[in-house]
Amino acid sequence: MAGATFWKQVTSLKVREVPQYLKSTVTVGNAKTRFSEWMVNYKANYIDQGSSKPLKDVIFYGLIFSYVVSWPAQYAHHKAAEEAARGGGHH
Repeated sequence: MAGATFWKQVTSLKVREVPQYLKSTVTVGNAKTRFSEWMVNYKANYIDQGSSKPLKDVIFYGLIFSYVVSWPAQYAHHKAAEEAARGGGHH
């Protein structure tokens, strides 16, 4: 719900007020505090309860991470194969 509150506050500001608001609210200290709170809540809600959600999260986000990391190499390979198919080089 914090994200919805943050978004409402940002959308209520004028455009020229947004950078100053972000500088004052989006800080390293706030990020660390929010992340710590999120981890405590996640542990209490899922890990301590014996839920399978943490395992599903690791699998799902692991797949997304591996796709994001490997995508640039696959894209370069695809472009090189297209160039070779047009007769511009060896593949």
